[in-house]
Amino acid sequence: MFKMIVILRRKEGVSHEEFRKHWKDWHGPLFRKFPQIKVYMQYHVADKARDNSDLPIDGISILEFESEAQKVEAWKMLEYDAVREDEQRFLRFDGCGVHVVHVEEEVQII
Repeated sequence: MFKMIVILRRKEGVSHEEFRKHWKDWHGPLFRKFPQIKVYMQYHVADKARDNSDLPIDGISILEFESEAQKVEAWKMLEYDAVREDEQRFLRFDGCGVHVVHVEEEVQII
């Protein structure tokens, strides 16, 4: 399994409510056009940071693919241009993180 973990922060001037609505109702559904994506999850969070070292996080998304090759294939589709264009509307890019990982083991404790 190949996963992308994306840390999201909203663009300056976009309210928390606007961010959530746009992400859930507009941006998220864009990913339905990619047959390579097996799971796309959005985590709408309330960040209770313990210090002021980072800007608060507004969301986390996790995308799952069968392989890294499937991710590469998805991002080559023309539909990916619409995803990138839409990100400009509501996301900030100086504080977002994209972590691309290959899951070697999943351990469920509870």
